[in-house]
Amino acid sequence: MDYKQELLTILMEELAELQVECSKLIRFGGSTSENFVKEIGDVYAMINLCHENDMFSWKDVELQEQKKIEKLKQWSNLFDAG
Repeated sequence: MDYKQELLTILMEELAELQVECSKLIRFGGSTSENFVKEIGDVYAMINLCHENDMFSWKDVELQEQKKIEKLKQWSNLFDAG
């Protein structure tokens, strides 16, 4: 396995672990937990490693973030004025 493959594999594993923590918060209640924060930190570390290895640019990510926010405003309740 080369470096990029290992990086992507570990990223996928960390994303799966974050997914499990999200599921546990939904199933068992609560808004956050120590494990949730830990898994977000692990994913964040892997995302930063991808960036450091020139796999993406922050500018492109920020553009995509804005597109996603616009979709969420249209298709979710996350931005409704309470």
